[in-house]
Amino acid sequence: MALKIVLVICFGFCLSVKASSQSVKSSIENIKAYVEMVDSLSGIDTYLKTEKEEQIRLVLTIAEGTIEDPKRGLNGGFSRKTIASHDGDTVYLIQQHDNLDNNLTQSYYFQSGKLVFSRIELQRDDNGNATLFLQEMYYVDDKAILAISEKNGLRKKWKWRVDFDQMAKGYSFLMDFKKEAPGK
Repeated sequence: MALKIVLVICFGFCLSVKASSQSVKSSIENIKAYVEMVDSLSGIDTYLKTEKEEQIRLVLTIAEGTIEDPKRGLNGGFSRKTIASHDGDTVYLIQQHDNLDNNLTQSYYFQSGKLVFSRIELQRDDNGNATLFLQEMYYVDDKAILAISEKNGLRKKWKWRVDFDQMAKGYSFLMDFKKEAPGK
């Protein structure tokens, strides 16, 4: 009898692990498709998207400026690109690039107000913009389900550029955008 219970528990555990891994795999594939769709919108200023028989007007905005780090004595420039609904209520992508010390690009993808994917990439200023660090994070319900990192010659002196909580940073950019969005 005890053997049957152990077998049932093991079988149930194996099924739940398999179902869980399939749902994670499915979530990752859905997120990849979503990111690809959002990236396809980046080359246009305004896009009409049909959703549930409603037209949604998407707007690409770009902001640029200077950035400095007085602690390290660094100055540079930044640009921030956002794809959002016309009224700013729905944000699909916030991407920031700066050249404070090497080139850092941060990309945050949102779906239904939740962060679903983030990517940070640090590239050298010279040598054909070789990637020093790349990290992609997949999220479901504000929980990281997959992290992929590549460190290609990331030196200790540049670690500070990529050593931050991507989810917190993504939501911080989202809150900043919503404060400045049209009609707010």
